[in-house]
Order: sequence, then C-alpha cells, then structure tokens
Amino acid sequence: MHYAEHVTRVGAISALALAINALFLFPASADESWLSRCAPSQTLNACQQPFQQGLAPVLLGSAKEKQGKWGFMDTSGHLVIEPAFSDAQGFVNGLAAVAQDGKYGYIDQRGKWAIPARFTRVTPFNAEGTALVEINDRLALIDKQGAVVRTLPFAVSLATDGFVGGQSLASVQMQIAPALWRADIDRALALPDDVMALEAPQSGLVPAQKRDTHDNGYWGYLNEGGEWAIDPMKIKSRTLPKLNGDTLAVQGKAGWFFIDRQGTLRSKTPYKTAAPLANGNWLVQTSEGAWQLLNGALEKQPDLPAGLGDSLRPWHQWQVGTSDAGVVLIGPDNHVTLLPAENAKLEVRPDSLWIRAGKDAHLEQIVDTRGVGLLSDVTLKALAGYQLKALRGEPAADDTDASRRLPLAILTPTDSKQPLALLSAHGEIVTDPQWAGFEAGADAAPLRVRTQDKKMGAVDANGQWVVAPQFVQVQPFTGDYAWATVSDGKTESRRLIDRSGNVQDIPTRTLQMARDITGNLLLTAAGEGDQQRWGVWDIAAKRELLAPTFEQIEPFAEGYALARSGKAWGVITPEGRWALAAQEGHGKPQAMGHGLYLLETGKEAERRFSLVNAATSRTLAADLLEKPRAVGPTHWLVKPASGGVALIDADGRPVMEKAVPVEKATIDGERVLLSFGQRYGAINARGEWQVAPIYTAPLTFSGPRQWAVAHRDQNTLLIDGNGGQPLPEFPTAVPLAGMNRVAENDPTTGQSVLRDFSGQEIQRYPGLDSILVAAAGGGVVPLRGEGNRYGLIDESGATRVAAYFDQLGPLHDERARAVKRATYGALNGYIDKDGHFAIKPAYSAAGDFSDHRAWVVHKGVTKLIDSHGKVQAQVVVRCNQRIVITAKGRPLWPAKALTCAGSPQGEKR
Repeated sequence: MHYAEHVTRVGAISALALAINALFLFPASADESWLSRCAPSQTLNACQQPFQQGLAPVLLGSAKEKQGKWGFMDTSGHLVIEPAFSDAQGFVNGLAAVAQDGKYGYIDQRGKWAIPARFTRVTPFNAEGTALVEINDRLALIDKQGAVVRTLPFAVSLATDGFVGGQSLASVQMQIAPALWRADIDRALALPDDVMALEAPQSGLVPAQKRDTHDNGYWGYLNEGGEWAIDPMKIKSRTLPKLNGDTLAVQGKAGWFFIDRQGTLRSKTPYKTAAPLANGNWLVQTSEGAWQLLNGALEKQPDLPAGLGDSLRPWHQWQVGTSDAGVVLIGPDNHVTLLPAENAKLEVRPDSLWIRAGKDAHLEQIVDTRGVGLLSDVTLKALAGYQLKALRGEPAADDTDASRRLPLAILTPTDSKQPLALLSAHGEIVTDPQWAGFEAGADAAPLRVRTQDKKMGAVDANGQWVVAPQFVQVQPFTGDYAWATVSDGKTESRRLIDRSGNVQDIPTRTLQMARDITGNLLLTAAGEGDQQRWGVWDIAAKRELLAPTFEQIEPFAEGYALARSGKAWGVITPEGRWALAAQEGHGKPQAMGHGLYLLETGKEAERRFSLVNAATSRTLAADLLEKPRAVGPTHWLVKPASGGVALIDADGRPVMEKAVPVEKATIDGERVLLSFGQRYGAINARGEWQVAPIYTAPLTFSGPRQWAVAHRDQNTLLIDGNGGQPLPEFPTAVPLAGMNRVAENDPTTGQSVLRDFSGQEIQRYPGLDSILVAAAGGGVVPLRGEGNRYGLIDESGATRVAAYFDQLGPLHDERARAVKRATYGALNGYIDKDGHFAIKPAYSAAGDFSDHRAWVVHKGVTKLIDSHGKVQAQVVVRCNQRIVITAKGRPLWPAKALTCAGSPQGEKR
C-alpha cells in the first residue's frame, strides 16, 4: 500500500496537504540531520533496536528538535513508554539503560525510574543484579538500587557494553602500569600504586606520572628504591618536567617556570623553552625569543649571539650550534666560545666539528672534543690554494695507532705545478714529492698512495709511509692484511702483506685458491660451479685448518662463520666443526654478537626466531615472535610466541618477565623502559578479575559455556571464563553461539572443522572459513558450499539445508534471514530450520528475529513484522516527524493523525 493511501484512510486531508506531506517525506535541511540518519537506506538498527524482553527502543520525534527521543514499543507496535530519552538500550533483567539531560540511569518496564539518571555511562545488569557504570570519571559496580558496591581503579575502563545480554562476565580494559627493568642488577624498579607512565632518568631520578583520572596524572620522581623522591602533589605538573640538580622546569600556561623539589617557585619569569645543561645550568629562551644561559642559582650568564634558533645540540661536553656571528660552543661551566664565520655551516662528526663558511662553503676550522681549533692561521691561509676532499679521519693528540687512522683530508692544489698534499690528524698540511695520487674510495686506513714511478704504498694519519711504495697494486686493508701485486718485470703475481708491508709466507696453491681475507684467516675455494668447495687457511700458523669442504663460507667474526651445506646454512668454527648444524627449513643464521646467532623458521605470520649460543650449541630462547634486542652486554629482550615480554641473561634464564604484550620498549644501555598501553580482560559480577588483562582486543564471550576468542601479540586463542585454554590442542577454535560446538580452520588440509567441546572432531568441510561462525544460532550454523552459496548444518555436522542461498543470517525464533538471488534477486526473506521460505523475500533490508519480531525495510518503509511476515507497525516520516502507524496507516504514535501544519488533528502543538 502506498503512503498516500495510508494518509487518506486516517482522515480527510486536502490534496494540498498531501502534496506538502510528500515534500516532507525525507528531511532536506541541516536541522533534519538526525532524521536523515534514520532513513531506511541507512543502517537498519540505527533508529530502532531489536526486541528484548518484549520491548524495543525506537527513535521518534520532530526534525525541529536537535535530536529525536527514544521510546519503547511492544510487540504489537504500540508505544508503551513515551519517547523521552536522548539514548536508550534494550531491556535486560528487567531494566533498560536510558539517558536524559546528559545523564544515564535505568527505567523499569513501566517507564518509571528504577535508578535515576546520574551516571555518565551505563551498561546492562547481569543475572546477579550488578551493572557497570561510569560516575565521576571512575568505573563502578552498582546494584539494582543504584548503590555503588565497588569502585574500580582509575586505570580500568569499559571495553564493551559491560555484561552484554546479562551474561556473567564483562570485558573491560586496563591501562597496564609501565615497567623499568635493569639488566645490571637483574631487578625491576618497584612502583607505587597508580603510576601510569615512566620516562628516562633525569639527574639520577626516574620521572613517573601518578594517575588521578583515567587518562591523566601528575608527574613526580622516583628514587632507585621506587619511593617518591619528589612528590607529584608538590610540583603538580601534568606535563613532563625537566629536573636538573635541585631545580625543576615545569610548563605552565604562560611558559616554563622554575621550582624547587618542594614545589616552591624559584623564578617568576616565564620562558618559551628551558633545557638542562651540565652542572645545574640551564639554556632558556625568553618570551622575546632571545637565548640565555642561567647558572644553578638561575642567574643570567654571558649573552649568547643572536640567531641561534633551534640549532643547538649536545656534543660531548658541549652544546654546539650556529648563530648569525658564527659557531657557538657552550661549555659545562657556561663558558661561551664563538668561532666567527660568515654564513656558518656546521658538520658534527663523532670526534670533531667541521666549520665551513661563505657561499663557497670553504673550510673555516676543525675543532676537537676539547674545543680547540686544529688549524692555525697559516694553515687556513694555505688551504685556500687547495681543493679539499674530506676523509673519515679524526683529530688526534698523539700518534697512537696512526696507521689505523686516516688523515683528515686529501688536498689537491689549484696550481697543477704544486704537489699533492694531505691534511694530517694534527691539522697540518703535509706533502711528499713522490705522491702522484690517492686511491679512490679512500675509506680504509692506511691510505693507499700511488707514486710518481707508478708504485703503490700506504701512509698513516699523518702522511708517513707505513707500507713502502714497492708494489704494483695494494688493495684496501681488511683487518691486519691486504692483497698486493708484485712484478718481476715480466709477470705479476698476488701476495698477502701485513700493515707494515711485509709479505706473508703463503704457498702458491693456497694463494691461487684464496678468495677472501677474514681476520687472520684466508677463505679458500677449489673447483668450479656446483662442484666448488670452500676451506680455511690460518695465516699466522701457516697451515690449512679446513680443506675445501663447504659450498660456501662467509667471513669469520668472533671465531665463527656462516657455512652452506647443500641449500642449508649453519655456523662453523675455523676448523670446520659445526657449532650450529645446517638444517633444512631454517633461514640463514644471523650473528647477534657475543657468539650468539639468530635462527629463523617459517614465513610471514608463522615466522619464529631462536637465539642460540654457538660455543655451547645451547638454545637460549626459542619460539620468539621477533628478533631479540640486546640490553647491555649480557642480556636480551625477547617476545615469546606464547605472549608477553621477558629479559633473559646470557644463560637464557628469564630474570624478569611479564605476560602482558608490550606496546613500546625503549632500551638505554642496561635499562629497559616498557610501556604496555591498554589491555583487555574480564571481571565477574562482583568486580573481581576473572580473566587477567593481558589481551590486545576486547573479549566477546559466547556459546553455552561462555568461551571467547582472545588476541594476544600475534596469537589468536580460545579461552574460557577463567582465562584458561579449554582446548589447548586447538587454540584457534571459535565457539558457536547456540551450539555445543566450536569451529576451526585446518590450514594444512585447507578445510574447516566442526568439533565438540572436548575437541573431538565431528565433521570436516572443504575450504577455510566455510563455517560462518558469526551467524551461528538456534542449533545450526551456515556452511559455505559450491558457488559461494550457503546452507545450514546442525550439531551432528549433518546438512539440514542444502547450499541454495547467497546469504544466510543466524536462526532466531525458528527464522533465519536469507537471500536467494537466482529466484528473488537481492531481496531478503526468512527461511525456517528446514530451508523453506516461511516469509518470502520482499525486503531491501532485514534484521534478525528476536521476541518473534524483526525490523525490515519494504518499499522504502521501515516495518515491524512477526514470524509469519505480518506487519505489526510501520515507522515513517510525515510532516517532518518520525512517527508510528499501523499496517493500514492508522496512527499509533502520536495517537492522533498529523496535519502538515505540524499538529495532530484536533490538537495544537
């Protein structure tokens, strides 16, 4: 029946009114946005909810209102509780949660307040008569009189709608306290209650944030014993302070201020920024943008040059940066050094500062870690006659290990008649008339030099010969040795030399077989192609340690090398003994240092790691989700595949561990700062933890035994109501609602498996995810068959309905939503348990049955039908109002028919 026909039956309305009515069938203005969200083309349950305990929340009202109001409809379509609520949930255990005037409470089935609205959030009551609510920024448990029976910690908050459907467990989330683990003493820092965050130590104390709301708190400082050395309630800072000695910089609305450890203001001057320096000094930026130094007494020190901006950075004991006047160095005693340079550019190296200036970026100075410039005025003037190519050399006060260091730079004269030169580690220009060129890619010491007579040798960091120029060619040094080419005037041959240029005594055949230098060893190879095998020669001992045996050997490190046997890689000693035998199916071992190796198995989601000691062949940690991370010289941070995080020592012993998945781990030397974030668990009706909060997603309990699928790290596992694994052999099984069964995938066979609660296999079906677990109900579950069509199977695994349907929903009240495109197109209907259409497809959208009622959309109208398809009520928009009418168009709410003037007939509104 058309909408206009409905109107004519409810009363005498003019043609003009009908035309106006048609115009207002759907809202068109911004004021009508809530009505737009209720249009049948939108989500079916957005403005009407499923029936629970005989009543369903329905959103009704006028577009003139900012939002509609929720009332409650009975199964006949009558409004038994008038629309008066800004939000509503269905009835559970006799009460419904509703909102009014921005607060939530509970009403009974007469619409009377059972618990007046005074909460910021509410959830359903469980069978034991308690519910979770939020009040005063805290999660609390109340009874049916509204009395608070338990207040949960600040860190706990709602993850789901509490005791969903009145079940006995509620999934909640908890922000897990951070942890600070110390590998040097194998102990964790003890934390006071309600610590929500930790940061890296400052002045020997650990910044800690003490929670005073769910997601915020005040910062204080803990000592090594985990006690408050600086009370958060004294400094009252919600942003991380900066501690320097006995003074703290805290951020206020006007900027950064200084206080002492008792919270007493030390300076009334606000600063844009404040950075702690050594010895209690501070670097600050004024509100005008100028940079200043303050001593420990907060007294202003020498002025800083203009234009520093944010260029300052720590370097050794200095703060270094560029200003308008040049490069600035601030020492630990607040001594300011200005190195004048126009348009200065600063290159910060590990042990030197290279200062360039001018548009041509010429070298202006090199400064060592003492803050001393290496280049004299004479040298700087002379450098103007050279093109400079910087090397990786660093300044040196003496000549210790000069042969293992490079000069600072290669100098090519702009006058081609002048000789090549080097800038030595002492900052001096040195030259030698023999030099004709330096080898390209000069990044390994000593520096290789070609002479005028076409010989090659090598010089140290100060340009002194360490390998006399007597060779045709010298390759870059690898450790203590390098390859050199000699000639007798007729033929050239390869020799091995040390850092003094001494030729090593190596048999000719071994030299011919040599492939690589690795420490004091030579890797040798004999044969060609697939028949090639590798061995090892000891240079110092002048003997073969390993005859060519392996398909490949990589360079040795810490006494071990990777070796390939067939397609598998293992780890060997120089003598060729397997330290870690090659194994098919394992990835290439990865050296982790200290004689430890990482072994990898599996791919993608199944990838796992093991940490193994090559000296003992002992596995320190196995079945890890990620690569271990070194903590100091003897400890490792690992993530077991079973979940959580642990710190293990050199023997593989877990000295600290936590079952909660870690969100972030920051390693600083032998300290590990761990953040865990929000984790999910479940509490019972008394507010007690029944499932520990160690999971990374909310828990949804379902099925007769209230089991849930839990997510932890990269694992998905089936847990029971106590957090245990009811089917440890089938951890990824999923419970089926309304059935005494679970379903799982078997990736090895590509099948879906139906099992009972003991794990006994009931039946297997082709294809992964062919059992539609989300649509289980009423003792059956949809099964995907050929052509991606669905049928129904029961608990015995038998087919109840063949795979005829393109879509199937869960069976409730002996009805399941179904789509059969071949016959009915995309329209929805409902089948019974035997697969017959009890309600023929006619609906563009359809919900699941509950209380023998379902919401559907038929020809653009939202309707309530019974289990035979009979329309009980319709929810329509007339005269810019969302109302309820009967199947024949008579008004149900409001009780009187509307006129498009905006009032029910006979009533002014």
